[in-house]
Amino acid sequence: MKVFFCKNSYRYLIKTVFNLFETIKSIYLPCFIVIVLILRGEIVENYLLSASLIITVNKAILAAYFLKSLEMILVSVLKSVEIFSGLSDVELAALEETSIHRSYPKNTVIINENDVADSLYVIESGKVKVYCSDKNGKEFIMNTLGHGDYFGELALLDDDRRSASVRTMEKADFCIIYKQDFNQVLDQHPNIAKTLIRNITRRVRALTEKVKSLALQDVYGRVTKVLNSLATERNDEFYVEEKLTQQDIADRVGASREMVARILKDLTIGGYISFENRHIVIHRRLPANY
Repeated sequence: MKVFFCKNSYRYLIKTVFNLFETIKSIYLPCFIVIVLILRGEIVENYLLSASLIITVNKAILAAYFLKSLEMILVSVLKSVEIFSGLSDVELAALEETSIHRSYPKNTVIINENDVADSLYVIESGKVKVYCSDKNGKEFIMNTLGHGDYFGELALLDDDRRSASVRTMEKADFCIIYKQDFNQVLDQHPNIAKTLIRNITRRVRALTEKVKSLALQDVYGRVTKVLNSLATERNDEFYVEEKLTQQDIADRVGASREMVARILKDLTIGGYISFENRHIVIHRRLPANY
């Protein structure tokens, strides 16, 4: 025989729903489901089923709250990315809704030079290196990127091919926005294009400075600039978190490994740097000239 909610169970269910509703005001769907069930006169056969329904509702609300929190975290990640600086939460949420998320293991080539450019990658975790190769396979490392950095941004604005390759240096997670989806978002939020162009302009200026550095500085100047840019302060010294080999540094500055080895040896003898478990420690300001 079918019976309606008992009075006490009914009151407890309503009280539970509204208490959670007050706690999580932005989550409407689970509460709506419960109200519909009550208005329709949905029935249960005993207290146990009533309690089970309450637990199910609580789980649904918690799950919805978790998804909402996850969305807020992802929007927060995009907000911290330089290229999206200045966008509103609504615009960031629109971009997040069209994005996908992918994970790749270490030493995976994410994009190849001269590939068709169709997407922007935002690094959620892990590290990658951006590099170019000559016909003999020799690599020149243009940059290393980590959490909060991005690459492939020009793909959103033009139809050219990739200008460099990108490989993971460790397991990495990415938020990927494809051009087709991006263009659909622009139809609803045209301000995004203006903001991105302004932010990309800043990046182009920074890259111009880097090119000037490569063109005008000697090998020693380029090596010290790489070390200084990668070092973080630690106990009145500067510590390079990344484990760099002589060849890694040579690839970044466009020089031979032998030349880099000689510079590092002289800096070590002079007491300017030392090596700690393959990490470079800078003890004092590096000389301006070699």
